[in-house]
Amino acid sequence: MNLPSLIFAEAAVKSSRAGYVSIFDSNAKITAKNLKDFYADPDKMIQAVAAFKAAGFSVLGVDRVSVSIAGSPDVFKSAFKATIIAVDNGTRSAGEPRFALTSEESQRFGIIEVNGSEFEKLVAGIALEQPAQSNCGDEPPPPPKENWSLTPKQIPSKLRSDSLKDDFKGWLPFSPKREQGENIKVAIVDTGRFNHPYFKKEFFDRGSLNIEPIIPSALAAALFNDLDSTSKQLDELEKQLKSADLPKEEQEKLSEQQRDELSGELDSLRDRIAHAKKGIAGQKSWLAPDADDSGHGTAMFANVLPVAPKAAITMIKADITNVNRVGPKQHAISEALEMKPHVISCSWGTPIGKLSPGPILNKYLFSFLIAIIKYKAIILFAAGNKNDKDPEGKDTETQWPEVISVGGAYWDFDLELSASSVGHGYKSKSGRVVPDVCGLCGPSAAPYLILPTQPGSEADKNVAQKPGDWSTKWPGWIASSGGTSSATAQVAGVCALIKQAYPSANTETVRTILKKTATAVTKGKTAQGNSLSDLGAGLVHLEKALDLARNMQIALIKNAEKDNKFKK
Repeated sequence: MNLPSLIFAEAAVKSSRAGYVSIFDSNAKITAKNLKDFYADPDKMIQAVAAFKAAGFSVLGVDRVSVSIAGSPDVFKSAFKATIIAVDNGTRSAGEPRFALTSEESQRFGIIEVNGSEFEKLVAGIALEQPAQSNCGDEPPPPPKENWSLTPKQIPSKLRSDSLKDDFKGWLPFSPKREQGENIKVAIVDTGRFNHPYFKKEFFDRGSLNIEPIIPSALAAALFNDLDSTSKQLDELEKQLKSADLPKEEQEKLSEQQRDELSGELDSLRDRIAHAKKGIAGQKSWLAPDADDSGHGTAMFANVLPVAPKAAITMIKADITNVNRVGPKQHAISEALEMKPHVISCSWGTPIGKLSPGPILNKYLFSFLIAIIKYKAIILFAAGNKNDKDPEGKDTETQWPEVISVGGAYWDFDLELSASSVGHGYKSKSGRVVPDVCGLCGPSAAPYLILPTQPGSEADKNVAQKPGDWSTKWPGWIASSGGTSSATAQVAGVCALIKQAYPSANTETVRTILKKTATAVTKGKTAQGNSLSDLGAGLVHLEKALDLARNMQIALIKNAEKDNKFKK
């Protein structure tokens, strides 16, 4: 694998404060209660930012713990004497190996030591950004099954039944009196959102819907600066190549071997220039606000929207599939937090591969904890999907107790609720049960969900691999299991409605409401061969969850009234 032109990383800044703990301490255990122990000195943070800029890095953002930086492999080598390399991480996607970044000199995978560098007194260590993977089924589907495959507008009704035997073909619209997400902000951190014609249909009462995808401004600026710089370098190189082409009279003086060698060198350089320019063009495509070359984010948007049609839904564009193509995930999440959303939906996860940098590298955790503490944001992660090439593979983020983990279940042909064989379901070594609850996700390679995507996107192409497939006849639409990605986006919509009904609900309260009211899934097995009922993870029941949330809000108001009377 060729190294990307821009490497992203997190630099943990030190503190001289008593009780300070570095995230690079292998014994460090990070929780919401001890978060402040990891805070950096403000003065050292300012000094570190200045030092990184002076060394040639782009500074993308700062928080209380670390600095987000980006630079070329050469800049990393110059600053830290670190040679960045890409290593097979032991995980697979669509049969292809995924890679993780580390340095040849690293004693711990994915970490750059700063000892002996000018940053030694300021920084505890550098953690290289690692790739995640989307959790949307990408296998070619068989033809969609009539009266079984679901379009987006049919999703809410299938989350509102204990049994489909009395309501299989119909679709129950929302009552005008029911919560629809008014005044609730939902942030989706994904690959972008194509302005699909389906979203313009009158079916959706968009209300205050924010339909413009967002690109983190600091990140976009850093990438554009890098692209402009690279373009100028390529122009200079092309000029040098032209001057290197010898006149005919000079070429005649060369031996045949010398001419062949010179010709080969020039051809090689021209190929490199062409390849680099193609890469630059690809980067700019990914930076376009209205583009979703992956197609994943557009499909996720379509899962949230019908459940919470009046919520203010914002797409935070991030690279969740191929590291360093758009930018680091944690930076996008930091941008999302600035919106102060009520709900953050993440239909992806970082695989725990054979070469795992370990939990101390998950800078995202800090952002999530800060969000939970400061903004009371409800954060959801996909439980993960079955991967035949990596059967033991599990994702990191969904195992955090601070997030809501979402698995998959579906209504089968017998109109009974069954666990999706695609979705992960297990108990981790630390005792964390994954998932907490489930959304709708079909069995492997089955066209359970019919979702809009960007025509010609990766999702559009991957699902329509066989001539004559349903998807080939309908560009911009995919029919697949949906994976736990779709399930997560749906449950994010339900969480938005719960927050509207019960505004003070925090993550634990919302998790309790979802689990207590979920419909038990007694049939089928998860990707790990476990029963969802044994794990206590049922299918989210929208109606019952909202009823409980309303009752809890009413009880809260009554208690407040009693307290006021008592005080008087």
